[in-house]
Amino acid sequence: MTNNPSRTSQSGNALFLILIAVILFAALSYAITQSNRGGGAPNRETSLISSTTVTQYSSAIRTGVTRLLLRNVEQGNITFEAPTEAAFTSLSATAAKNNIYHPEGGGVSYSPVDQNTVVAITAGQTATQNDNWHFVEAIVGGIGTGGTDLVAMLDHVKKPICERINEQINGNTTIPVIASASTDLLAAGNSLITGTGISGKPFLCVETTGSRYIYYHVISEQ
Repeated sequence: MTNNPSRTSQSGNALFLILIAVILFAALSYAITQSNRGGGAPNRETSLISSTTVTQYSSAIRTGVTRLLLRNVEQGNITFEAPTEAAFTSLSATAAKNNIYHPEGGGVSYSPVDQNTVVAITAGQTATQNDNWHFVEAIVGGIGTGGTDLVAMLDHVKKPICERINEQINGNTTIPVIASASTDLLAAGNSLITGTGISGKPFLCVETTGSRYIYYHVISEQ
């Protein structure tokens, strides 16, 4: 009885394919295990997704503001009551047309802040410091003609997400420092946002006093 070379070759090929499948399965299992343990790469990917969500949402707000300005709504009359607030349901017809989220106004789709994007609330903080965007008047150095800009701000951003935001903007993870407290920046008034690496940037994540990180985005410059 003679051996069949073809059958021997097929058997060898089958064993080779099985070996490849085992290796790929082992590699996949290892990758899943590392992901569940919070390995570096998945954390970076998560931060990148969160940072993109932040910048895209503020860009949507800017688009809504531009839409209202084109309808001759004055910057000072634009309102930001969210659909989750009681005041939103009782807006008058005129007020609705000035509201950034209302279908008759800016038409921006409201989305609450992902709590994985901001640090956990600690003693002495209120929920509104973390779970909402803030819309304030401020002067951003090097933007517009030096008048009071309308700025969207998100306070208590996690540092890795702050770094990813700036990496998308500047190509590096450097976080410029501003000589103001977050509470000062979020207060109504003409706060000045300027400094090395900040002036001329319409949106950026910066470090404030107290090692807190805040993302700002000019949504209407003057």
